Amino acid sequence: MKRKTKDTGYLILETRYPERKSRFKILHPASCILHHTFTLIELLVVIAIIAILAALLLPALKNAKDSAKTMVCNSRLKQLFLLSNEYVEYNEGWAPYVSWAWKSKISEYLPTYTYSPSEGSLTVGDVKNLFYCPSAIPIPQNKWDGRNCAFTASYTGSGVMNVYRKKSPEKDAWLHDSAVSVANGYRAGDWNCSSERRHIGYRANRLYWDGHVETWPQ
Repeated sequence: MKRKTKDTGYLILETRYPERKSRFKILHPASCILHHTFTLIELLVVIAIIAILAALLLPALKNAKDSAKTMVCNSRLKQLFLLSNEYVEYNEGWAPYVSWAWKSKISEYLPTYTYSPSEGSLTVGDVKNLFYCPSAIPIPQNKWDGRNCAFTASYTGSGVMNVYRKKSPEKDAWLHDSAVSVANGYRAGDWNCSSERRHIGYRANRLYWDGHVETWPQ
């Protein structure tokens, strides 16, 4: 059997015996293509499936995002412990005094970090700011300043405290999540304020004097 394609695009099928009548027909390529279009019912079924998948996936994606924010908050609290530990070592075990000035006291030990209009700095804004929790209220860029802070000191305001003399530093809180005041420059209370449960599972993070972070309540 031979195949010949002419310029017309028709496919001609011939047998080896031209004197016999061929049982093959001349076919046009367009006749070999199956045309199928979606019916309204099929389209509705596809839309319904997409809606079901979205309903199943969106809560999982939100939980994953919230978990990531909790981890970032946890990491920032641990970094603040390392920072405050430098202050404590330099001052022979004494905690930042007075406690409502704890942010400014330990900020002196931060490495040099250039302010970025898009990210702020290690003490300003809510992107790179070590003193701000990503689960707290987002800060508009025009409100970025040195007051931005989402943690509060957990120890008594004006009391002098030596960390090295603590019998159970793993039980005494140092910093914890606290509610941010928009009117006060997106700043939490400086010391001994109530915890804000802003993380997944209605929980708050707490940093202890031995350096570990826990979610509260357990």
